[in-house]
Amino acid sequence: MADSQGAPVPSLHLRRWQVEAVPLALSALEQKKNGVIVATTGAGKSIALAEMLRRWRETHPVDEGKIVVTTPSKKLVEQLAGTFASILGAHNVGRYYTKAKQWQRPIIVCCNPSVPTLAVMLKEHGQPVSLWIADECHKTATDNMRALVVEGDGAEEDESNAVGAKVIADALGADRRLGFTATPFRSKESETLELFSEVIYWYPPADALR
Repeated sequence: MADSQGAPVPSLHLRRWQVEAVPLALSALEQKKNGVIVATTGAGKSIALAEMLRRWRETHPVDEGKIVVTTPSKKLVEQLAGTFASILGAHNVGRYYTKAKQWQRPIIVCCNPSVPTLAVMLKEHGQPVSLWIADECHKTATDNMRALVVEGDGAEEDESNAVGAKVIADALGADRRLGFTATPFRSKESETLELFSEVIYWYPPADALR
């Protein structure tokens, strides 16, 4: 298998849950079910996600739209982007947060607070978003989804200016979305996953221990 520029892509040794979950995730996306993959911490969600994205891109042209993967922190942006780059090719994966603005690449890993400015940037350049993947999607319903008070390279996160997940979804405009999380059920009603309709695969801690 090769990436979009012909470079060989390393084969992945997937765990059983990843083998089972990836086709279900792809099927849910095709049907626009807006589902959630639940996998315990440390199970290898980033590998499953990278494999899912690789298979998705095999059947969906790049000009269909950008793939945006959101995650709560800059550290997770770097971790996810690094995993994706090793599997999908570095030229296919961009990072977007206060000090990284690689919006031109087909797959963009974005810090939650930077999503509004990314959405504006993409719209200004006529770049639609076809797919939104929410890593740690349980945090999309909390005030961890924040706006930026200053656009551009000097942007800073403003914790007082919360942006709800519905606003983020509308800003990106993707008609397909998928969530990944280890903790889908929240104690606060205000933190429910209102944008994700069903759990399509569950890999609990007990299964991981076995």
